[in-house]
Amino acid sequence: MATLIKDTITYYRSTSYSFEVTVEPPEGMSTTDIFFTVKADTHSSDAADNDALIKKDVTPVSNVGTIEIDPEDVPDSTEPGTYFYSIHVKFSDGNIYPFASGKFKLVATTTNRES
Repeated sequence: MATLIKDTITYYRSTSYSFEVTVEPPEGMSTTDIFFTVKADTHSSDAADNDALIKKDVTPVSNVGTIEIDPEDVPDSTEPGTYFYSIHVKFSDGNIYPFASGKFKLVATTTNRES
């Protein structure tokens, strides 16, 4: 099973942000999918994550995937503040496990213009 990592991600509105996720699956298995989700609350009963601020599905290569957050992923109407993220991984046996979770800080910047 994957080791649960807890960390804080700080994202500045209207920027691009990416990070690598490297998974060491159990022997004889591989990582088939990586799911990244950001929500206002740590728990939700919505099985499809329709209440998520950000949802990213990544297909890893050799157990490594890159999560990319683009400016259009976070609407300008979203209030700056602290949200919560989680990363789950799916192994080749079909099971999904929690891998990482923590706070997702959305920071608004003073300058919004792009030219």
